Amino acid sequence: MATRRSKSPRDPDLPTLLRTGGGLALPPALERQRSAAVKSDLKDRFQSGREAERQAQRLWAQLQGGPAVDAGNAKTLDELLKLHRQFAATKVVAPGVGAEAGGFLPGRITAKVTPPFDYAITIPNVIVGQPTVSGASSTNGQLSGSAVTASKRGLNAGSWYSEMGIYFHPLSAGILRLTASPSFSFQFWTNSLGTSPVRSFGAASLGIFSLDRLGHVGGVAGAQMKQWDEQLSGQIRFDVGSSAGTPLSLQATVTPTLIYALFVALDVHVEGVGWPGSLAGSVLSVAVPSFTWDFELQPVLTQG
Repeated sequence: MATRRSKSPRDPDLPTLLRTGGGLALPPALERQRSAAVKSDLKDRFQSGREAERQAQRLWAQLQGGPAVDAGNAKTLDELLKLHRQFAATKVVAPGVGAEAGGFLPGRITAKVTPPFDYAITIPNVIVGQPTVSGASSTNGQLSGSAVTASKRGLNAGSWYSEMGIYFHPLSAGILRLTASPSFSFQFWTNSLGTSPVRSFGAASLGIFSLDRLGHVGGVAGAQMKQWDEQLSGQIRFDVGSSAGTPLSLQATVTPTLIYALFVALDVHVEGVGWPGSLAGSVLSVAVPSFTWDFELQPVLTQG
């Protein structure tokens, strides 16, 4: 009588099984629950900055009417506004996603996952006024986000969040190691007169998010590939750059009772009071050629 061969780490479909929990159907609302968790985190961040926002409102009240515009400085103010509009029109594109071989790597239970990935989400957020926010997220490994304050006078703030990743559902407890080498390009600027409040924030990171079938969420601290937070008044700040590949890694203890999202995300945010006053922009693009995960099963101890 023929015997059925048991699965071994060298079976080519084992990485697929580990991404689907042995073929069990993933909750249909998983992507929606991940999006809701991100929105909650962003809301908490905005709430923690309420005092800064109140201070901005106090300063704005003092600044009402704006700095005097006369023949001596009108041309300079117009040139600064023109510069802001030029920055805002610039397209920042991350290096392309190069072709990489996917599949199983021998030795440990290790796999490299290439596009198309499992999910992609975007979260635009106009907080106050009329900032311009835009972006995209695709399972082909491309993320982008742009937030630019309005030139019309008045408080305005907004943000854009993009995320893309894969699911992982282990069949047993163990240690998960996640690595990726995304490429990115960025541009940010602030332009503030006097004490006009202003802010340009941007961040991109690798992360692990966990979810149980009851909707409880968790995760581990992300690994940052790029971050800035410019908030100084009375000056002009500008920076632009790119990276062809930023090695990132995370490690977490995982269990079969949870489903995990392994992801790369970006977040851009701006605040300003219009012109004359303050202007800001935050633009970021990321390309993810692959995710590599390494899963080490937790040994089961038995009594002799």
